[in-house]
Amino acid sequence: MLTLGFTIEDLHSCADRLHLLAQAATAVRLCRTPHPTSGNVGHRLAALDAEIDRLTRLREMLARRASGED
Repeated sequence: MLTLGFTIEDLHSCADRLHLLAQAATAVRLCRTPHPTSGNVGHRLAALDAEIDRLTRLREMLARRASGED
């Protein structure tokens, strides 16, 4: 989970349910239904999307400068 970018605090808030991830069917069900941890997932996805947008803009700016367009 840490490799997905979750913090220790994120994991702490759902630590009592982490054992459920070992059960594939349960994990799939958890991902499809509203769950207290889905707020953490949604928050992390939003943060990743914002970082991707920022890095994309930075990459485009650098590419323009490198090609002499800017």
